[in-house]
Formats: sequence, C-alpha cells, structure tokens
Amino acid sequence: MDYLKAKLLEFKDKQYHCDHIWDEVQYEPEILEIMGQEVNQIYDTIPRWSRICKKCGKKQYTYNQEVIIIKNVRRRRAKF
Repeated sequence: MDYLKAKLLEFKDKQYHCDHIWDEVQYEPEILEIMGQEVNQIYDTIPRWSRICKKCGKKQYTYNQEVIIIKNVRRRRAKF
C-alpha cells in the first residue's frame, strides 16, 4: 500500500511541475442521467471539451467557450 501511495504522490508531483504541452482539444459532452417520475431514464448532455498533456498525461476539462474570428466569420472554441 505504501508503494501505491508513493507512486501516486510521484505522479501528482510530475503533473504539478510539468510545463504542459497540450494536445488537440477534443469535444467530450458530459452525459447526465436524470431520473424522473416515469420509469424511463432520461439522459441530458452538457457541452464539454478536454485536452491532454503530451508530457505528463494530465487531462483538463472546460465548459467555457470563447468567440474567435477567422476570415470575418465568428466561431466558438473551447476556453481553458
């Protein structure tokens, strides 16, 4: 058990001190299960984006977007 705790601390330390090099942003909607009065289950999705560090493997999520303008066209992208 001490070995696993030491490995976890080493992993967290590596992520904390990493000068992250982020991979491409991926769209990963969060799926929520909503239980209603009916027997059927209802699912809802919330827009969410993620990116992973190429060096340490840290995964970061965001629900925010920002407006960008490319060739006079307004678009939205994930904002971390």
